[in-house]
Amino acid sequence: MKSKLIEDPRIKVRWIRGAGLPSATVDFTKPRTHVILGPIGSGKSNLLEVIATRHAKIIDLFGSRDNEGLAWFRNKGFSKNEILLVHGESVELSGTSQADAISTRRLLLSDIERKRIIVSVHGFFGMLDEEFQGLNDIIHNTLYKRTHWSGLPWSLNVREGANYLYSRMKVTMNQTLAKNDFVYLCRESRHMGYEVTVDTIKWTSIDLDIRHVSDHTWIKRVGIFGLPHDIRFIYRYVDPPSLMDPPAHAFVILNSRGPIGVGRVDFAYWHKLEQEDLMQELGIHAEYGEMPDYGNLARQTVGDYEHAVLMGAYLDTRSMGKLSLKYHRSPATIQKHIQEHDRNIGVLGYCPKCKRVHGIHATRFVSKDKVKVNVVKSWADFEKTF
Repeated sequence: MKSKLIEDPRIKVRWIRGAGLPSATVDFTKPRTHVILGPIGSGKSNLLEVIATRHAKIIDLFGSRDNEGLAWFRNKGFSKNEILLVHGESVELSGTSQADAISTRRLLLSDIERKRIIVSVHGFFGMLDEEFQGLNDIIHNTLYKRTHWSGLPWSLNVREGANYLYSRMKVTMNQTLAKNDFVYLCRESRHMGYEVTVDTIKWTSIDLDIRHVSDHTWIKRVGIFGLPHDIRFIYRYVDPPSLMDPPAHAFVILNSRGPIGVGRVDFAYWHKLEQEDLMQELGIHAEYGEMPDYGNLARQTVGDYEHAVLMGAYLDTRSMGKLSLKYHRSPATIQKHIQEHDRNIGVLGYCPKCKRVHGIHATRFVSKDKVKVNVVKSWADFEKTF
């Protein structure tokens, strides 16, 4: 799909070190990695959104709790039917202002290719566990399937870098693996055609390795804490007090190859302001259903999604031994879930675990020998049990 760039608002940079070098530029036609540093109220999100508009497509993830990503509806550079809203499995959206909506598990790369903006905000999920799980699904099950690209890169916005790490730790239960995964995303994104923009409140929220793979570091404000030691050489070119509390439109930019610049960014007219309720303003309503059980990694319990997968796999193979080797679960655990699945269907007519995750076998018996369930259908039957 051919897309046009939105040139307003503007970003202006004046290079104060290395001005004559070829690297003294910000090339938005290449898939670069940008890290934006600044505390709350410093204008990080505004700069992130202006950078995003320089690209062919915008994928806006890991937003704050005030649903600021919905401000894209107010951008006049594209129509509402170019927006795709991505929500959790337990949520149904209505009143989406002509925008399409899809759940995280059903999202395909082809769905993203058909749209200009893909937005997922906090209000589209029933709880944090579902949000973190869903965002992992978007990145690892959908975005990573893009193996080639042409034209302008797609912009992948991670509005708070620490949230990505939290989401990975929910899945891996390992801080080192979570950080390595984030580094992998930043390093490999250019091969998939993604420009990655990460904003963070403080340097310690993201790993040093992540900062090292970034092409441009945008410094909005440092407050009383100052610059981290590894880039304090910037103070030789920029007066330290001027970085403590500059105006929201100002920034200092550091290119990974050495050039340093100062600049300003125009305010994005569509950007969310404090105290605005964008869900109410846009007439979007989220109905929250029953939450899926994601299991407990520490205790190695089986969640709803894994349960549904095991039921389908057993119907295909009819072998607990094969399932045990493939999914690293004991035959006893698999048998327990098969019996629970069939018992629920016998009593309720469906399996609650499968139903919560829209499993295709929610009403189908799985075991070769159906579990016999004595269902009391009348008061007379009940009295016979005594």
